Amino acid sequence: LFSIHSQPAAEGGMWSGVGTPGRTAAGRPRPMTAREVKHFVDETQRKGYEADLAKVTHEGVRYPDDGGPGPAFFQLLAHHPDACWKGDGNPDSARLKATVPETAVFTEFSCCTYYTSDTGCVMRRDDLKSKDLTTFMISGSGAFDAGEHVVAVQKNFSGRRNNSNLLSRAELDKAVDQASANVAIQRLVHAAGARAAVSRVTVTSGKAAAKKPPTVFVLTRVADKGSIEDANVLMAKGEAGGGLNSKIHWLTTSEDFGTTSIAQARGAVIGWAEPAAMCERVIDHVNRRGVRLSFIITELTGDFIKDAHGEWWLLQVKSFHSEPRPTLIVREIAGIGARGERAVQSARGSRDTYGRGGAAAAAAGGAG
Repeated sequence: LFSIHSQPAAEGGMWSGVGTPGRTAAGRPRPMTAREVKHFVDETQRKGYEADLAKVTHEGVRYPDDGGPGPAFFQLLAHHPDACWKGDGNPDSARLKATVPETAVFTEFSCCTYYTSDTGCVMRRDDLKSKDLTTFMISGSGAFDAGEHVVAVQKNFSGRRNNSNLLSRAELDKAVDQASANVAIQRLVHAAGARAAVSRVTVTSGKAAAKKPPTVFVLTRVADKGSIEDANVLMAKGEAGGGLNSKIHWLTTSEDFGTTSIAQARGAVIGWAEPAAMCERVIDHVNRRGVRLSFIITELTGDFIKDAHGEWWLLQVKSFHSEPRPTLIVREIAGIGARGERAVQSARGSRDTYGRGGAAAAAAGGAG
């Protein structure tokens, strides 16, 4: 397929003129066959696909194991704080429209804080440390009364699973100072109703979306929630973390079927139209913004909570499915000429899954 035109060699050179198709001159590379070109393209795409997935899944989990979204995945949800808007019109047109409670995500070298702006867009700050972060999460959000002491949730990620503990105002500063990689600290959102409940919503994009409606599982604490006064009294007695939650029942967990029930919403899921739309916007935002990534998201599962005011909050992206992004290969490499490019579709028919959606996500997911 290659048509390499060599120049007349200088004295003592190894080239001896234009090569004859079908023959290999001494020292000249053999032209690649169509099968070899296809294998080269597929391997290049596969390696890029796996490398990019490794960047946004949990550290220490090797491809193709079920790793789940890691700290770097959340950087796809909001632009860097120093990014400059160079487009026309309102810069919010390029931002993700989603309601996210103040959330600090820690890596080995940084702490990125995500929150929702007054215009309903996900924003990011990298300059909040220790007490500044505590002030921003509590006072800045305006979500707590002076008498509320339990204000945040700490999530320790391990692969696709995570453990959650409640944090008081006094514990928050220390937790921020001591947080390590794969830890997130999020402002507490009180669920509406007598019992704590988290809705796990799975949405599929692309052609499959028309055939597969959103799937909703509801994780509900089997015991009624304790009051804020109950939490304050228990804290005064020294209760904290998981021990506190076992008594006031503010957090759900799919790890313990004795404390949390899981039920699938059957029939029409119109009551979860807003969370489903938020998942669709996350997929669209990541796929449009991550044009340099070698994958596109085809399915996404998110955990949502509805507060006492009827507002839905995206707590976390629980899992996602992906497939290789169609890439452009230079014609000279593909062997079809010296100019232009063509799109080369992946020949791999299977999709790779990072995190499990649907029934698997609800049955085996981590703490809510």
